[in-house]
Amino acid sequence: HMRTHYPNYGFGLMNSRQWWRQVIDMTWKNIGVPSSYLGNDRLLTARESLIDRFNTSEGYKMFDEVPKVLKYLRMRGIKTGVISNMDEAGEKVLCHMGIRSYFDFVLKSTTVGIQKPDPRIFELALSAVGVPAYDALHVGDSKEMDFDPAIKVGMSARIVSRGRDAADLAARYPDQYIASLLDLTKIV
Repeated sequence: HMRTHYPNYGFGLMNSRQWWRQVIDMTWKNIGVPSSYLGNDRLLTARESLIDRFNTSEGYKMFDEVPKVLKYLRMRGIKTGVISNMDEAGEKVLCHMGIRSYFDFVLKSTTVGIQKPDPRIFELALSAVGVPAYDALHVGDSKEMDFDPAIKVGMSARIVSRGRDAADLAARYPDQYIASLLDLTKIV
């Protein structure tokens, strides 16, 4: 409901914290919490704590290979960036995880007002680093949100598939899938 009626975390209408408050309140209503309880101090505190948790690295788990691969790319002089449908806190989370400094740019949908899979956000990323599309590789975890729009603007792309069939997909479709970010060290 919120993503349909207020896409991109309510871009231009509210800040992301207000958006998340509504998401959490609607979730509580959907699981049967009576509306009269939503103003309860304990629920308000729990809601704010939940939002705070996901505004830091506490709410996320980084895959073990990420720092190693980012260091490798930096050592090779490869420009890197983040294109994400993240809210205002996203960059702070990257800082808390200790990896923000590896990226030349962070392009947040809430900053530019454009969300993936809109190809324009990929074009903005290319402009941010001054790299032509044919020299760029986009890595994501979704065919629809990452792979297809990157290909549409002329970039190379890979989908990180971490499921049970990841190695098989990467072996059968090496131009589409990788099983781990470590596979990037063989590509770039």
